[in-house]
Amino acid sequence: MRKILTILILCLVLMVPSGVAFARWEYDALGISDIAVSNQYPIKIAIIDSGTIDSDYLRPYIGQGYNFLDNNNDCVDSYGHGTKVTGILVDLARITGLNMELIPLKTVTNEGRSSTDNVIRAINYAVEQDVDIINISMANKNSTPELIAAIQNAQLNNIIIVAGAGNEGQNINLYPASYDNVLSVGSVDKTQNISWFSNYNNKISVVAPGEKITTMELDGSYGLHSGTSFSTPFVTFEVALLKAKYPELSNGQITAIMDETEIDKGDIGKDDYYGNGIVNYKNALLNTNEALQKYKNWTPSTDVALSKPWTITFNDLVKSVGNISIEDEYYNIVPIDIQTSGKTVTITPLEPYGQDAVYSLTINDTVSSTDTALKDNVKMKFKTEKANTTMRAKSHDLPYPMPD
Repeated sequence: MRKILTILILCLVLMVPSGVAFARWEYDALGISDIAVSNQYPIKIAIIDSGTIDSDYLRPYIGQGYNFLDNNNDCVDSYGHGTKVTGILVDLARITGLNMELIPLKTVTNEGRSSTDNVIRAINYAVEQDVDIINISMANKNSTPELIAAIQNAQLNNIIIVAGAGNEGQNINLYPASYDNVLSVGSVDKTQNISWFSNYNNKISVVAPGEKITTMELDGSYGLHSGTSFSTPFVTFEVALLKAKYPELSNGQITAIMDETEIDKGDIGKDDYYGNGIVNYKNALLNTNEALQKYKNWTPSTDVALSKPWTITFNDLVKSVGNISIEDEYYNIVPIDIQTSGKTVTITPLEPYGQDAVYSLTINDTVSSTDTALKDNVKMKFKTEKANTTMRAKSHDLPYPMPD
């Protein structure tokens, strides 16, 4: 008996005439304003789903796909799920100018079901077609050795896989999203809180808009739909943007940039609900160099007072402070005053931090009185309090390297 993958779909449908668009809250959340790319070679994205409709609007972005149900090249969608996923990607490409080619791989029946066997075939076919990214907006409760092998085959061929975490609203692991090195995507609502239906677990990588998302219906009109199925293409598109703008980056660097530039929510750092945070295109594309900097990370601090100074104690007298800064999650610099006294450096904000916000304190290139450089550049993330409370300043001992 073939195991069945269940399409991740939770719909709130509102039909409107073709060409009429909703106000798209998701675009503000993504930071899509002022994002533009002009890549010569298209980013190839395989969409394992129910196919897509033949539409003048979508057609310029659609490449030759394959139908694994009927074993032919007819990928016309008769269920609608694949069209919705495709429509999100095409809308984003038209806004940003991304040159992309979408490869529809049809595995989903008219009833919204897909066998594991056909998904495996589709993944392996995508590898043969030399795609850059695979979007899988569906999941299975059961992991199989054959599915693991197909995922690993794609990863070994330099393909990033993005998959939906599922819509049960439970602490469960679904596959392929929960495999190592697959980007597992959860959903947030307009207030940037985790969606009530979004699954959570320690494999969640990132969250993206997934409630009342505007996208295309089977008849070419537009409706509102919800589910991690529709969060997934937003993350797929961020991968595509980074590959297009920075083709020299490895897949590991791309995922590292995403991890560092996502907007932290929930518990500070990675957590089971938001993963590394909410996807933000502008942050990722404009701050790649900063995101790839290597730091020794201190344990994050929480409930930090809004005007809290930081006291750093070195094990030698400080000659120069190098580059010490505090930045918010959008890489905006917080004005600070820096004072040194013997082995101590005190960093004081010149304006209050925002409430319930995440910041990074970084310490680079500090030099001791013996001209010994700081052994490691250091970063510490901290999250501020929600209400005014008093908190004692912490001290950190920071060693210079021992001389030879």
